[in-house]
Order: sequence, then structure tokens, then C-alpha cells
Amino acid sequence: MQETFLISANENLKDAEILFEHELYNASANRAYYSVFHATLATLFSKGYNPAIEHRTVLSLFCNEFINKKKCFPSTFKRMIYELRHARNQADYGSGISRKISNNRLKDSKELLENILKEINNEN
Repeated sequence: MQETFLISANENLKDAEILFEHELYNASANRAYYSVFHATLATLFSKGYNPAIEHRTVLSLFCNEFINKKKCFPSTFKRMIYELRHARNQADYGSGISRKISNNRLKDSKELLENILKEINNEN
């Protein structure tokens, strides 16, 4: 499962970049979020967790275990994750998001994915 989610995380990030370049900001924010969501799942599976694949559960478990308790990532990552989720919700179900917000979430997604990959590779 870990490898499957890592592949998906990387593909979603590439999709987010392409969509942003084509000025599809809502779709880019959606894919940026899913890149991080799948990366958090990969992290959980790599550390022996087998969570129900439910967004709130996965994100809460990841933040609690790897940010709050184990301090594998800085506390700012929790805010970035929840801002990605909020942007995705606004893009998919709300009034949409601006180019600036989409760009910021894309940057967050890249930073989070890069650090998550480092953490996973440190254990392997």
C-alpha cells in the first residue's frame, strides 16, 4: 500500500502543476491536496499503521503521531495540511479559489511531499 500511495502522491503533484500552468486553479488545489493526502497515507503504512481511508481520520492520525508526538515534522506542517484541505473544499464545493491561493497550496504540497518522502526513505 505504501508504494501505491507514493506513486499516487507524485502523480497528483504533477497533475497539480500542469493544471496550475493551464490556469485551472480549482483543479490544481484539488490535486495538490490529494498529493499530500496520499503521502500521509504512505507515511502511515510505512510506519505500520493501517488506518481507515477517511480524510479526517488519516489527517488527524498523521498530525497527532508525526507532528505532535514524534516531532518528525515541524508544527507548521499541520497548518499547511489543513489549509490544503480547506482550499480543496472551497475549490470543489465552495466559491472557488484564486490564483494566489492555488499557487500557495501548490508550494505547500511540494514542500510537504518532499519532507514526507525524506522521512519515509530514512526508515527504509
